[in-house]
Amino acid sequence: MSEINGKVVIVTGASSGLGKAIAHRLAKGGAKLVLPTMREQHGGQIINLSSVAGHKVFPASAVYSATKYAVKALSEGLRQEGDGEIHSTNISPGAVATELTRQAQRECPGPLRLQQCQRRHAVRHEQCVAWP
Repeated sequence: MSEINGKVVIVTGASSGLGKAIAHRLAKGGAKLVLPTMREQHGGQIINLSSVAGHKVFPASAVYSATKYAVKALSEGLRQEGDGEIHSTNISPGAVATELTRQAQRECPGPLRLQQCQRRHAVRHEQCVAWP
């Protein structure tokens, strides 16, 4: 992490979960977590936290997937507009134990309640069968 010391970094999704953990880790490594005028500095790194849902849409997750596709598009657009000076990274993890996934697990805890879960969501809900 020594190569991050003194660099300016933007982390989207830094208010909770993985984004927050990444922001804390980068700050601990000496990164400046502010929104500077990167063009004036002629450099910077933007890290966007997306999801595998930004690459593949699952049933009952259209809106969530749309937001993650948008984050992916934002990352790509910023990379193209950075003229090689501003770098953009899009991180797309799969399911991770966060408050969002814990809430989904509480609502749809597993295959034994599959029919109840599907009735509640009125669709074939992916998380209804995804939990062990």
